[in-house]
Amino acid sequence: MNLKLVKWGAITAVLIGLFFYLRHSNKPQVFTGPSTITNNGNSLVVHQPGKPDTTVYQPKPDTTVVTTDPHGNVTVKVRQFGVGFDPGIGIAGCDKLRLTLDSRVVYYKRLGLNVGLAFSLDAERTIGDAVKPFLAASYALPFKHLSNTSVMAGMTLDQYIIAGIRVAF
Repeated sequence: MNLKLVKWGAITAVLIGLFFYLRHSNKPQVFTGPSTITNNGNSLVVHQPGKPDTTVYQPKPDTTVVTTDPHGNVTVKVRQFGVGFDPGIGIAGCDKLRLTLDSRVVYYKRLGLNVGLAFSLDAERTIGDAVKPFLAASYALPFKHLSNTSVMAGMTLDQYIIAGIRVAF
């Protein structure tokens, strides 16, 4: 059997297994008794009398669902893992300073996997030097006023290391 085929099959199996494992992080949290919920940028703060406050990070705030039942229990369902299209613009250093347009395609809490294009800020003669496709890991900053800002690091297709900062649209 071809060794390359076995290697790609193993990588595919691991990625599928990781996907199903991370889907379990989307389980709802239940808070018993009366609760006060405030939205604090990209996080929810749940306050219950006599208990410490609980902060729940929401990577995509538009997918959060808060419900109550007749007994006063509050259920908060936040998608902590998912796949989607979250575009952003940024600036990064590679072989030189570049403007980036990218999208976070997979996320788990504050971590993300981004694909994008890095554009040269200088006048270039060839398209290969002017535009570099890249794959990067990103981390959403935990500060309230920078809730849509991430730092990222990764590699371009021609093996340059790229690192920078991005802002989601």
